[in-house]
Amino acid sequence: MPALDDPLVQTGSADHPAVFRFDIDERAGWVLAMKESPKNPQPMDRIRRLNPGTHVERARYARSEMRVSSACLFISTGGDSVRMINPMKGDTIGIGFIGAGRVAANQRAAIERCSGAELRGLFDADSVTAESRSRAWSVPAYASAEALLADPGIAAVFVLTPVEYHATSAIRALEAGKHVLVEKPVSLDGVEIDAMIAAAEASGRLCVPGHSYVYLPAFDQVRRVLDEGGMGTVCHMEMKEFYRMPEDFLPRYHGPVDEVLWHHIYSLLYLLGKPARLCAMTAGFREGLNPGEPEQVVVLAQLPSGATATLTLSWAANDETSDPWTYKLKVIGTDGGATFSRRDIVLGSGIGGPPWYCPMYQESFDREVVHFVRDCIGSGTPPPSTMADARETLNILHAVKRSIADGAVVAVE
Repeated sequence: MPALDDPLVQTGSADHPAVFRFDIDERAGWVLAMKESPKNPQPMDRIRRLNPGTHVERARYARSEMRVSSACLFISTGGDSVRMINPMKGDTIGIGFIGAGRVAANQRAAIERCSGAELRGLFDADSVTAESRSRAWSVPAYASAEALLADPGIAAVFVLTPVEYHATSAIRALEAGKHVLVEKPVSLDGVEIDAMIAAAEASGRLCVPGHSYVYLPAFDQVRRVLDEGGMGTVCHMEMKEFYRMPEDFLPRYHGPVDEVLWHHIYSLLYLLGKPARLCAMTAGFREGLNPGEPEQVVVLAQLPSGATATLTLSWAANDETSDPWTYKLKVIGTDGGATFSRRDIVLGSGIGGPPWYCPMYQESFDREVVHFVRDCIGSGTPPPSTMADARETLNILHAVKRSIADGAVVAVE
């Protein structure tokens, strides 16, 4: 596995070898390639202009492929050919899943809709789940995560396991040279998030949190208006999510505070920023289910500017009124406001289950995958919500839990 100071790749047959030497001229912004032959040495040719700001970390090759950019540059050598692999130009990024549960179906559907991406395999600790998904999706099920990570045809990994295994899976994938998208909640341990960030920096690969809500167009529109000052001074933000979680689903999750409030917190960070203080209250209405885990949580937060925000999340009841709180966002300023509901488009009534029947729910995954593949990997564009935001989200979640435990208003550190 050569580094940039020894970037040689030999291809072709034993009788007719073809050796390419690669070099990087970062100051001029060119990748240079020279085909070496004892009888006919050739000068270096400029074969690829680097995007501005592209950070070239290392060179790697597997089989006939050499990766020389952590963002988008792939060089494939085969016989006498040299070509670039770039999802922005119709090439394909192979993706593997570690974890194949419910959310994997949403991510697989998103990959199917994304040109330049292809699901090439999966691993799940539950062999029955793995085999079922493998048959349904016509992709191989690997015997272990290590086997999946060893496949050179997989350039990116989606970590879709229960949260307890996110950090271990993500770090192993990064160390194997894969880009990583890790599902929310990224981790409930700040040390683990820091370790993932460090592993990404050391590997020169991307680690992106699965903060899918912010990829919906409405979030981008509201954020842009706020940045431009179009609403005047922001007074208040409301984010509500009400649905009855089926009883057979409840044992699979830690509860709404750990599992879904994460979405609301990073959304607040994305739109308004970090709160200075908050208070939180919880409630439960189905006794005997998930002991110690509430079904409902309400957070009242205040930002340094004085603006307030209310985050309301319930797994206790569906809202089938004319103005449903199934998923609703509102921001109010002195000179304007914005509102958005994911129930603006509905397929079926949704009674008796979470809002997975709303097309905008799937759309958030679709847009997340497109951004990850084409923008983050393809052109080095940062994600709208980063691992640093995930670390801050956990920090605020810890403040919520302190408020619940103490029954008090707490400062956000």
